[in-house]
Amino acid sequence: MYIKNIGLGIACSILFATCIEPLELEADQEFFSLIVDGFITNEPGPHSIRLTEVGNFASLRDGGLNQWEENAQVYITDQDGNVTTLIEGDFGFYSTPSTFKAEFGNSYTLEIIRSHGERYLSNSQTLPNEGPVIDSLLMSFKKLPSSDPVAFESGIEIFSQFQDPAEEDNFYLWTINREIFQADGCFFSQPVEQLKTLSDARQDGEIITEKIMFLQDDGRRFQSKIYVDVSQYSVSSEAFEFHRLVESQLSVEGDIFDPPVGIISSNIIRDPNQGSIPDPDHPGETLNVDPNDIVFGYFGVYNVAKKGSFIPLEIIEEKQRAIGNSKPCNELLFNLDGEPEIFKTGG
Repeated sequence: MYIKNIGLGIACSILFATCIEPLELEADQEFFSLIVDGFITNEPGPHSIRLTEVGNFASLRDGGLNQWEENAQVYITDQDGNVTTLIEGDFGFYSTPSTFKAEFGNSYTLEIIRSHGERYLSNSQTLPNEGPVIDSLLMSFKKLPSSDPVAFESGIEIFSQFQDPAEEDNFYLWTINREIFQADGCFFSQPVEQLKTLSDARQDGEIITEKIMFLQDDGRRFQSKIYVDVSQYSVSSEAFEFHRLVESQLSVEGDIFDPPVGIISSNIIRDPNQGSIPDPDHPGETLNVDPNDIVFGYFGVYNVAKKGSFIPLEIIEEKQRAIGNSKPCNELLFNLDGEPEIFKTGG
């Protein structure tokens, strides 16, 4: 990247490669910078890395633009030199073959070559030891405090219960891969834009019951059956710190009790050995590039345990007013073509 001196004030909002909302940034000057969002796990793929570009804005919150990165070359290389080429899809997603998975004890490096030739490398990431399975997903109804007895917010809290391995440092990350529900005669499967982190520093070796999500009753998702698919990731201390800071940023609401904005460091850098790239506007000429080029995001290598569950509607003490669909089922976002198999089989 070829940029001048940049002062940054960062506010982030991330969702995983399998369910990601672009990172939001604010800056004092206009610039172009790469955002890398994604990870691989011990499960067969495809695994996706999303590349987007931030640029030409005063503030993304005020209408700035994230553009997905096209025509890049993306590779994952293990410690033995085995290279996996990711295939470009839509909207900046680059995916591994479906047979690819991270192996225990192996280390992996992400390499990105952008369309103009800029090269980026991640730090080597090692797959953590096999983590604990989710023993149970527990649910409880929660009504949020309100001075209005009629207009209130409510929903379901979801907890992961598992046995933490003793006498070792463990770091966890949770996401809901998808929720499947029926509303007003239509079926939907959609990602849930939340994440949760935890260190076992104060609960080493214990049976841990951790609240990982709150699904708000929006008048749609709890009309009929609803199924959630949860992933629990065992991650490195470095990855935990990155996602903990992202989680902290997501909690900012704009008052004096908000956590201070922190610097969210990436584990991906510009190739320090690449001094110049071809000038796309002047054939035959080159551009010097900044070896300290700023990259946002994180490349992770995680162990994953998954568990799915239906949410029992009888635990909802007070339901919100049901909201109907504004369009035919086939014109709605995240609509499924017919009843999902999980509803037919009951899990």
